[in-house]
Amino acid sequence: MSRMRQWVVVLAVVFVTTGGAAAFNVEYVGSITDQLAAPTGLAVGCDHIAVLEPLSRRITIYTADGIMTHRLDLAGDALGLAQISETGYLLCDREARDVVAVDCAAGTQSSHLAGGADFADPVDVIATPWSSYILDAGRNEICIADRQGAVTSRIALQPPDDTPIGYAISFAYDDIAQTFYIFDQLTACILAYSQSGEYLGRFGAFGADDGEVTRGGEIACDRDGYIYVTDRFQGRIVVFDSGWEFVANIDPVAFGQRAFNVPTGIAVDDDGLVYAASTEDRRVHIFAVTKAARSRAPAARGVYPEDRDTVVAAGLELIAGVEIHGDDPTVTGIDFQLFAASDTVTPLAETLDRTPVLLPGSDAALTAAWPLDIPLATNALYGWRVRARADELIGDWSPIQWFTTAITITDYRLEQNYPNPFNPRTVIFFEMPLAGSATLTVYNLLGQKVWQQAFDNLPPGRHQTTWGGTDSNGRPTASGVYFYRLAAGDFVATRKMVLLR
Repeated sequence: MSRMRQWVVVLAVVFVTTGGAAAFNVEYVGSITDQLAAPTGLAVGCDHIAVLEPLSRRITIYTADGIMTHRLDLAGDALGLAQISETGYLLCDREARDVVAVDCAAGTQSSHLAGGADFADPVDVIATPWSSYILDAGRNEICIADRQGAVTSRIALQPPDDTPIGYAISFAYDDIAQTFYIFDQLTACILAYSQSGEYLGRFGAFGADDGEVTRGGEIACDRDGYIYVTDRFQGRIVVFDSGWEFVANIDPVAFGQRAFNVPTGIAVDDDGLVYAASTEDRRVHIFAVTKAARSRAPAARGVYPEDRDTVVAAGLELIAGVEIHGDDPTVTGIDFQLFAASDTVTPLAETLDRTPVLLPGSDAALTAAWPLDIPLATNALYGWRVRARADELIGDWSPIQWFTTAITITDYRLEQNYPNPFNPRTVIFFEMPLAGSATLTVYNLLGQKVWQQAFDNLPPGRHQTTWGGTDSNGRPTASGVYFYRLAAGDFVATRKMVLLR
């Protein structure tokens, strides 16, 4: 395992642009460089950053703080990348016309699809806890497989006017709107399809003006429905909102950095960070994105359990949160829905209008809890989502977060801080299966220790503490990305958080 920190750190400069309905704020965070060989595909999740290097036929995994943990040589010509576990990924092997599952920790790679592959030209893959979606550019269709890799259906991609798709090179999925976005590389348009295959329309165009793409690379979608497309020729990221309106161009030059040199792969995470692979520049650039509050009910999000968590079934309490903004209407309630893995349409149970309370230690975040009063099976998969109410306004449902149930806590776990991004305080959660001591340390991007808290004689269970955005001497720290690391016995884990003042 390489312990070399691979972050190149710069002073972030705020770039604000307007377009559509809300301000869109971008900060340049820095970049990762590690002698990458023409990086293309990216995947972020479980506080890991995976980089696909097809020319070298390898995949490289970094922790959230830029430390390389795994590097695996690949057997085929890889394209597209999707995460399925902490060290497990799916990718398309264009030579074998197959989708391959790799485990970077175990060093294994095998066909993902049960019964063999049947593709003309697989170019991209998306993974959710219940399905995988494979874009077949040779047949202009999306192949859908279940968790075991059995193909369940195929969606034909054809506009209703019979205009042929030039070359469907990449796609993204908005799980709230249940919409696929297909990037057609030849026409530089983005085609939208429902989950059932209904054609919904197109947006974007060929060119160098705002809202146009000259030579696209990959496409991604964030939890707010914003759509990001890398333009390899213009050296920028073109951003559209959920209404398909042009919002911004993200260009490192605007932040005093050297220009993108063929940006290709792109990924976004739930913390508002956008990652773009600069293929010829051999690095991954990182941006922090925030959107101004909209004049609607504030958006709620699931705080606990997180997506892909394993939690104790008995006595489980779902916790949702809403960040408070000055121009948001007053939050009056939060709705919850619980789903079984076999049915994502009809809730297994729900509760409406739970009263939110101010999170202890924070003046900018509300939480609401739902103690589940229905029995949950152990070793089973469940999903849940939330939405906020503000007087007569009802917000959008959050993405469904999936969790697996267990009998007892068997592992140490460091959870995502909340709120994130934050200003100036945030709460950090962690779990311990055994009684003992623990130390929580906050680092900046340079790896310098900023703040530390020690805990003695903690009982087993879930714990929390608050970081106020200050160093150990009580001085306010600057805006930027920080890493918090929990050490308890032999357990060590790191996550990232974003302070935006």
